[in-house]
Amino acid sequence: FEPERDVRFSTYASWWIRASIQDYILRNWSIVRGGTSSAQKALFFNLRRLRAKLAKGDTQLTLQSIHQEIAAALGVSLADVQTMDARLSGNDASLQAPSVSGDAESAEKMDFLVSDDPLPDEQVSNMIDGERRRVWLASALKHLNERE
Repeated sequence: FEPERDVRFSTYASWWIRASIQDYILRNWSIVRGGTSSAQKALFFNLRRLRAKLAKGDTQLTLQSIHQEIAAALGVSLADVQTMDARLSGNDASLQAPSVSGDAESAEKMDFLVSDDPLPDEQVSNMIDGERRRVWLASALKHLNERE
């Protein structure tokens, strides 16, 4: 940040925060991650705008031809455009929805996501404590002679 450029810090920071959020969304879109090449980032950020622009201009275009034009404009494969379009047009699903459709008494989808693994902070704490114990033990062993 350079204050002499007459830009407020909040304005400057908001662009970096937004970029970080968008990058996080792109990298963590699903459990199976897609590539994050610059072409795919361009596709992610421009797909909706280009699709709306093409659909508005010519009512005779099919979805397939729209995808082909977007692929040509952004330099990505048709399969990438179709996959990204499917991801972006999919509905959001609530983790608190019943797992069986129409049965309010069934378990929630969130109930199936429970992990028995220790929490990340516990894992880090155990790792740090274990490293400290290893260092202390190595230090203590240096003070012992061969027989001890």
